Amino acid sequence: MTETTTLPAETVTETVTATQTTTEKETETKTVTETATSTLTSTVTEAGGLRCLIATAAFGSEIAPQVQALRNFRDGFVTRTFAGENFMKAFNAFYYSWSPYVAHAEYENPALRDIVKTSIYPLLFSLDVSKQAAKPFSTIPELAVLISGLVAASLIGLIYVAPIVVSIFLILRWKGKRFNIKLLYPSAALIMGLILFALAEASASPLLMILASSTIVLSAMALGAIAPAKIFSIWESRKQA
Repeated sequence: MTETTTLPAETVTETVTATQTTTEKETETKTVTETATSTLTSTVTEAGGLRCLIATAAFGSEIAPQVQALRNFRDGFVTRTFAGENFMKAFNAFYYSWSPYVAHAEYENPALRDIVKTSIYPLLFSLDVSKQAAKPFSTIPELAVLISGLVAASLIGLIYVAPIVVSIFLILRWKGKRFNIKLLYPSAALIMGLILFALAEASASPLLMILASSTIVLSAMALGAIAPAKIFSIWESRKQA
């Protein structure tokens, strides 16, 4: 009788302990998840406007000159126009969907932070050149921001993406494989984007402007990315001829 009574008691005790442990783990996991989500959300939406999260993490301060240059370009130039304001809606939706996690990784990894910091300088150069290119059109802000966007997007594609495209082109040529580069598709997309841009300005349609400005930026980046490889391909063909 004694053994029969003791055995169920031990079994019940173990079950309760396991249940308590599982509950504690679930509570702990939920707390950590909520804390992380809260931290990321407050980082993006803290007072003072949307932050340049990746640049701030790279340079260590919101008031670093490089971070201020990025914010001034965005807040002091781009978003003061109808076209720029609506483009930033699309850009922010994309950028803030992943940038908090990159910024967090920078804080945890000094080596990554140095790499990101170095990679931001060409972006600053591109934005500065684009702003200078837009100055002659400053009396027409919508045209100025369009010119700036075209120049900046082309330079970003040229600086960040073109080296990869050229490398792939050279590797394939070295292996004897054909790599046909066509400017037709991004050029057609750019023309379509410019037409939509004009229609969006005329109709004052935010949705159409989001589509137009995004198309223009992406197609200009694509042209900047593939132009060097195309030029090299033409030069090589003429040399062989």
